[in-house]
Amino acid sequence: MKKIIWILILFNAINFCFASDLNQEWITITTHYQNNEFDSVSTKIVPFINQLESLSAWTNLIPAYFYQASAKLLSGQYDQADSLFDQLIEFSEKHQLSDSIKDIRYKQTSLYVKAFQDLKEEKHPSCIKVLTKAINLSLTYRINNYLAVLYYERALLNEKNGMNSLMEADLLKSIEVNEQLSQNESLKKNAQEKLAKLYVDRKQYQELDKLKLNTNANIELKIQTALDLESKGDYIKADQVLVSIQNEVYTNLSDERIMDFIKKRFLLYDRRNLSKSALDTLDVTIDKLNKLSKSHGLLFSVSEFRIAAFLYNGLSNEAGIASEKLSKQFAKWNLSTDYHARFYKMMGDISYLKGSIKQAITHYNNAIEYAISLDKLQYYELLNNLGLAYEKDKQTEKARENFVRIYNETANTQYIDNHYRAGINLGLIYTKTDKLPEASHLYEEIRISAQSKELYYLFISASLRLAEVYQMQGFDSMAGNLFYQIEGMKNYLQNPLEKTQVAISLSDYYAKTGNLIKSLKFLNEADVLANENKLVHFQNAIQEKMAQMNFNQGNYSQARKSYEQLIKYYQEQDDLYNILVTRLKIALTWMSEKDYQETEKVIKNILIKTYKGKSEYKNLMIEDVIYVDIFCKSMIYYSSVHFLQATQQENIGLMMKSLDEIDDIITFMDNNRYIFIQDSQSEFEKNSFINAYKLKVDICANLYNRTNDPKYLENAFDVSEKARSQAFISEAGAQIISKLNNPKMKDMNGAQYAFISNKSQIELETGNGLERGLKIKGGSKNSEILATELQYTQQKYNELVNTLKDDKSSQLIDINTLSLSSIQNILESDETIMNYYVSSNNCYLFIIHKDKTSLITIAESYAQISNLIDQYRAQIMDYNSLAYKTNSQSLYNLLVKPVENEIKNKNLIIIPSGKLNNLPFATLHNQSEFLLENHIICQLPNISLIQFINLKKQMPSQMSVFAIGNPDNPIASRLPGTETEVRKIQELIPNSSFVLGLESNRSRIMKEMENKTILHFATHGLFEPEYPLLSGLILSPEHQKDDGILRLFEIYNLNLSETRLVVLSACETGLAKIKQNDDVIGLVRGFFFAGASNIIASLWQVSDTATSELMIAFYQNLNSGKSMSKSIQNAQLSLIAKPATTHPYYWGAFNLYGFAH
Repeated sequence: MKKIIWILILFNAINFCFASDLNQEWITITTHYQNNEFDSVSTKIVPFINQLESLSAWTNLIPAYFYQASAKLLSGQYDQADSLFDQLIEFSEKHQLSDSIKDIRYKQTSLYVKAFQDLKEEKHPSCIKVLTKAINLSLTYRINNYLAVLYYERALLNEKNGMNSLMEADLLKSIEVNEQLSQNESLKKNAQEKLAKLYVDRKQYQELDKLKLNTNANIELKIQTALDLESKGDYIKADQVLVSIQNEVYTNLSDERIMDFIKKRFLLYDRRNLSKSALDTLDVTIDKLNKLSKSHGLLFSVSEFRIAAFLYNGLSNEAGIASEKLSKQFAKWNLSTDYHARFYKMMGDISYLKGSIKQAITHYNNAIEYAISLDKLQYYELLNNLGLAYEKDKQTEKARENFVRIYNETANTQYIDNHYRAGINLGLIYTKTDKLPEASHLYEEIRISAQSKELYYLFISASLRLAEVYQMQGFDSMAGNLFYQIEGMKNYLQNPLEKTQVAISLSDYYAKTGNLIKSLKFLNEADVLANENKLVHFQNAIQEKMAQMNFNQGNYSQARKSYEQLIKYYQEQDDLYNILVTRLKIALTWMSEKDYQETEKVIKNILIKTYKGKSEYKNLMIEDVIYVDIFCKSMIYYSSVHFLQATQQENIGLMMKSLDEIDDIITFMDNNRYIFIQDSQSEFEKNSFINAYKLKVDICANLYNRTNDPKYLENAFDVSEKARSQAFISEAGAQIISKLNNPKMKDMNGAQYAFISNKSQIELETGNGLERGLKIKGGSKNSEILATELQYTQQKYNELVNTLKDDKSSQLIDINTLSLSSIQNILESDETIMNYYVSSNNCYLFIIHKDKTSLITIAESYAQISNLIDQYRAQIMDYNSLAYKTNSQSLYNLLVKPVENEIKNKNLIIIPSGKLNNLPFATLHNQSEFLLENHIICQLPNISLIQFINLKKQMPSQMSVFAIGNPDNPIASRLPGTETEVRKIQELIPNSSFVLGLESNRSRIMKEMENKTILHFATHGLFEPEYPLLSGLILSPEHQKDDGILRLFEIYNLNLSETRLVVLSACETGLAKIKQNDDVIGLVRGFFFAGASNIIASLWQVSDTATSELMIAFYQNLNSGKSMSKSIQNAQLSLIAKPATTHPYYWGAFNLYGFAH
């Protein structure tokens, strides 16, 4: 720009000796020119020139013609500009103004140089064309001022475009001109180094001699020799060659080439596993460069690389010390702003790895202030790291904003890797904030796009994250399909870090599915990769997983060794949280070996570090505790170790002490529950309450068995009911509010039906047409789509329940469970509650009568009982075999026989627990008869549900029935027996109505079902254990977009407060997914939530004919005035009496859920 201003000053000095208006026009033109308004110059200059020509002002025409040509050139109209410059030269010659000719050509060349510089900054494609024009002008008119530089600049452009031959020619020309004119030694040296590198790359060593660059040629030759030796694996000789030229390198090469040399020497040591020597070379190098007074920029780069090397080798303390030293030097060096962003980013990375997250955020934000000096790749990496730091600091929204920004800005650009990585990190934010549908959609989008571009690591990484989301939702088969796909593709990966990550994830997956052999195989594979490639972070993670695997296999001492090593690593990181977590795991190894003294010692040490300023744990407030989750777990273990010691020593005093301890921690957790409700990812919320409740039941049950003191029995019962009632009652409370027409609840309708309206139909497997049952096909494309959509509905529902916590339902969410005395008041003298409860690995049975209660411990462990139930359910499905009897008797002996005398002649209300929820108790056999034959039986999910159901045991005299039969749905076979069943019901119950076939659709049913005493569904049922909220009842579709399935999440929002009984005359309608806290997710729970008082449902796929017969018998008994429970018992007994249907497969599936004796 300075050259243009100089030209303007030259011409402005010319005064026009004409009218003032002509002078004014000239001033206007020059003003436009100075402001780079070249179009305005071109427009105004032509009439101005015409006026000068009419006045024959030949001398004054030269600057006017020049402005005209310059304006065209500087606006990019090069051909027109050249033509105008040629006309200007002709004009000068014609009017004998020869002194101006050379000056004009010089200025024309200068303008082309300036145009090239502007275009180079803009990376314009015309850059090389303009540069070539400048070179040609210089050659033609012997304007040598710029020529060597111009040749060098064009060489760089040709190198960038991969035109190595043209680059070579221009470098040679640049060197030649430089030597002729002795213009610029530094430029000549740079050109010679470029040529030397080119010749070395081509292995044209003979050409190096022509350069007359003996020192540098020797350097490049030896560097190439070292590279060749390295490629053959001879690292020692390669380093010896480099050592021989290091002084020449430091003295003669550019900073960039010196840095390459230093990195190469470091890597040669590292490849020989000489990490200390590699780091020592960097220390020596920095001293050497200081003595040679090399640039501060180079010293910064070497120091930066040294810090990265410390981190690479897991030496974070050394990295911290080195960064503090560099920080002091950086303050003195006064480096250009180009280095500031790198410096602050590096400091941010170190702070992040040390766990100083707030400090890391400060450094990253400082780096962003200088981000203009970073290239786009570095900038997006900086934003990504800042996002990770925000996420770690729980500034979730800021983290999300960073990842969204990167994701949006890098879409369809050359930074596609950054685009996908930001998307994966954004998905993690969605996952951690319970936005699982958004996470699923994003991961699937990345998977498809990355696979199409053959970016296999990013495809695999997105697949891993998507599989984790599916696992969180319980969609295990879909997760399994993804892991299987990942395993098949992992060989596409080349990067050791990526291969290690995938191997660890596969190991985790197989560990969760119980395949320990494959889990160990992939963990060993990851261990080898991590050790070979110095992946310190992964080495520690793998060691932790190895420790856990040893623990699971009973190798406790080996597990402890690994945990102790991990503690050393965490101590180096000053990471107290993970130190305490690992010590807790060590405590568990001692506990598992029954060394309770060592266990207590370790736990005490943990507890002291988790509460502040207190000498003991009692009466602690939340503000007294750091790491609340560790404190709670430690206290549970502390109580547990005392309980185990007391059991071993038969020490009742110590057992009572353990009870006090667990009571204290339960009180602490209850008082501070609000903290953890805010964090749905809290490990505390997921496990600590449940584990504490289960331990308290174990302690109280033991104390009751040893002292026979009823207060311990009552205590055990109260806490067991509290443990499993909480989730059930919380959601039930929300549903009861819906009965009060709470407007917030109505928000669910739109979400649910938007979900249903999608065309994405689930693929179903139908039976042989004789059974009322369907199953979801595993891994189908449509089921994946439907499951993703379901997550949106689940999320909406969860949000709704949370908003209701501020309303009347908060009273229900924290409702007190029923006491034993209040339950006994409800019971009749002929009724007994058999309340089972599963603790950590024990199964208890509370026997509750009108006038007394007892407690027994089931003889076998829960794990053995669970296995027996699985075997029994498989056997009962074979109606041609009596093999079921062995396990039926075994289960009877375990679960019923111990209280056989207590329950004689009693009607039973069974409260199952865990796997017992799916056990058909009525079919248990005592070698002479089924349990059903001596007892009326009904079942409840938990006793506290009694508060929310109608306890009237007889049907009203004018009961009304609405029956749905044999819907016409293309996804399921027709069930002719259901039509017979429904028509027979109408005959038996005068005040009844029914719909059949196509009329059995959602709209018709919703309209008819209100205020009916009984709802009867005679149709196909659908239960899917992995996707419980997809379970439902098959109806007739109303239109093309309707799949015709009344799903569980829709049932939640029905208003059935007037409904005394729902009969699900379909298969598997009583099955449920059982959660850790005994909460069950299934159709029965859905209808209870909707307000129904009693439900009849089935536990397996049922014969159409036998079901129809059983249901007709049930209604015959009901119509004769018998209770619901007596009616179902008589109906089942009628099938037992017939040889063709004696097998429990035909009648044992149906349970009555409720309190309807």
